[in-house]
Amino acid sequence: MSKSEDPTPITLDPDLEPWAQQPGESDIHYGYFRHHLDAGRGRVLARTADELDRNQSYLRQIAGARLWRQRINAYEAERDQIQREIWVEKCKEAAEADAKILGAAAGKLAQRLMSMRPEQLSDGDFVRLLDVVMRHRRQLLGPTAQVQVDHTVHTRTQLDDDILNLLDDLEANDHNQETPLDQ
Repeated sequence: MSKSEDPTPITLDPDLEPWAQQPGESDIHYGYFRHHLDAGRGRVLARTADELDRNQSYLRQIAGARLWRQRINAYEAERDQIQREIWVEKCKEAAEADAKILGAAAGKLAQRLMSMRPEQLSDGDFVRLLDVVMRHRRQLLGPTAQVQVDHTVHTRTQLDDDILNLLDDLEANDHNQETPLDQ
């Protein structure tokens, strides 16, 4: 057995990624490790040994001495973290796009409601439309979204004004439709 084939145990260098070639690890042993690592999550040492045309027990010795399991676990954890970060970013982008669409839809809804005569819209219709918009907003923000306000905010949007005007119109229409017996 040559020096490059000697499975002497190594210590992982804290300044290097665990899956990088470590000090004292020969190019041959690192090549074996990379071949096994690159096989993906379904990797099996017996298959790696067959593919490298090496004795499985010998490769097992190298894997133990060169801390393959620990290094592979670190590599997979890093990849999983990167995938989670990518997923979170994509979810944020999708939520932002959905919020823009919902905002536009709510604005169009408010415009349409303002162009209607109040008697064309029952109280139930209005409540259902408002419920749909608010349910979608809550769904975008998630069930655990919390907002803390340290002071009173005195800002109203055009949508707020449109909804308040529509409610006023509906209320006025209800008063106009009351019969003398209802009063």
